[in-house]
Amino acid sequence: MPEADATPVSLLSYLNQLVSQYCLHDLQPMLDATGRLLTNQHLNVAVLGRFNAGKSSFLNDLLGRPLLPVGVIPVTSVVTEIVHGPSESAQVIYKNGRPPQQIAIQEIDSYVSELGNPENVLGVARVKLLLPEMHHYPSLRLVDTPGLESTLLHNSEAALSWSPNTDLALVAVAVDPPLTHHDLSLIEQLLQFTPNVSVLLTKMDLLDSAGQSEILAFVTSQLRKKFGDAITAFPYSMKAGCEDLNGSSIKRWLLEFQDSFHLAHSAAMSRKLSTLLTSARDYLRFAMKSAQATEEDCQRLRSSVLDSGQSAADLHLQLHLVAARAFTASRPNIERLLCDNVSSDLTRKLANRLAEKFSEWHGSCSAVLCEFRRWLAREMQDELAAISARDHQRFLQPHQDAQRLSRTVIQSFRDRLSDQVHRVFGITVHTTETEIDLAPPAAPDVSIGKMFNHDWRWLFSIVPASLIRSTLQSNLSQKLEDEVHKNLSRFTTQWEVVVCDATRATEKEAHRRVDDLIATVQQLLSSNPQRPVNEIQADLQRLHLEIDRLASSE
Repeated sequence: MPEADATPVSLLSYLNQLVSQYCLHDLQPMLDATGRLLTNQHLNVAVLGRFNAGKSSFLNDLLGRPLLPVGVIPVTSVVTEIVHGPSESAQVIYKNGRPPQQIAIQEIDSYVSELGNPENVLGVARVKLLLPEMHHYPSLRLVDTPGLESTLLHNSEAALSWSPNTDLALVAVAVDPPLTHHDLSLIEQLLQFTPNVSVLLTKMDLLDSAGQSEILAFVTSQLRKKFGDAITAFPYSMKAGCEDLNGSSIKRWLLEFQDSFHLAHSAAMSRKLSTLLTSARDYLRFAMKSAQATEEDCQRLRSSVLDSGQSAADLHLQLHLVAARAFTASRPNIERLLCDNVSSDLTRKLANRLAEKFSEWHGSCSAVLCEFRRWLAREMQDELAAISARDHQRFLQPHQDAQRLSRTVIQSFRDRLSDQVHRVFGITVHTTETEIDLAPPAAPDVSIGKMFNHDWRWLFSIVPASLIRSTLQSNLSQKLEDEVHKNLSRFTTQWEVVVCDATRATEKEAHRRVDDLIATVQQLLSSNPQRPVNEIQADLQRLHLEIDRLASSE
């Protein structure tokens, strides 16, 4: 058995080795995230929970400013990060290729709220705020997440997909009702990534003193029953007259982690490593069971999951159909966004500008035409670039749908695999498909082709424009509509190529993941296992040892 070494660097190296040797590729994203934590200069303090539980209100109260949008309906749609900075600033980080954008603090509602950015149509990955008010917590990064359990599924997906990055967690639980099954499930999930999870019991001012005591006792009892003494509940209210519930205990909790940054950082790292080690152990248990099982059991599992290759063919067909639907939808989607109104509005806008600009052009008709060509090329370049910036995410919608549906198809297969492994071998294999997150596609380069397909008569080079100025301006105005239509059509084709190329890359990655997963299952069920039984046993022993060692150090 390899010599055990519990340092994070060595454990990550060993886990990477296991991923390579046993084809455990679905652990790679978590491995990468844990690796980044090694050099992280902040602890991520995530505030999660049901919508309308008071998460944003709490953070506003903590900061002493009404910065984050609040309301009685699902409000927050995008993750917002808050760190210390010498002066206040706000930056929007986008998902797909668009460079970060500096905005005014007062504008953040337009990017993080469901009203200002419905269903996150702007494609915002997160908004980052730098605030002097965070000077008490220079090593902490407060994170406001979209609410869970609303009808807006994209909000829940955004919050849950961020949760592996959590180093400290505050789960906001309103007293109406207190501590649901979903709250307990969320806490259980967060404990995979950090041991530092607490409950923020909000809206306590809705109850009288006796009711507050009763709710706090109930929640504390339920938490202790489920998690032992690992979870603390902090009663909280920001209402006037509730000074004993004003969050002073939460502030002390945060300051404790600020003062013990390295201990908290180490604890979060240990918990993430423990989760990775446990997942790897489950896979190796599967490998060991497969190596020791009868051929009949292995064949039964191969037949039920892989179906003699038919399941693989079906999976690839489903992924191909997902991509094909995106290909088909790409151009109509762009054309719908660049509807007739865009063409007519752009033509009218350019005609008005031409009327202002034409008076500055003098000389021969040929000289005026050259000025017109240069001017229109610049104007079209700017306008089409502005359309790309504005509608970037909407153009990419078919590609993003393909990413989400491809992940769903693969996860469905993983769930069936886990179920069948448990039926045949009686062991649990934790397996989760991660987001298909490729390098984001960039907006296409916008360039203007030749404006005119024929040369003007040679005499235009000597005829002064002043002699036919009115006629020339009228003809150029009429030419605008043709040029706008031609360039919008070309622009549509450019964007269609971008979307289809991105979808093609997603399809390729999805097919690769399916092939890797099936190859892993086939290898684990092979009569000639990839690793000898004694090596699997040695790796299992080391994994058990490292898991126990991490558990004893927490």
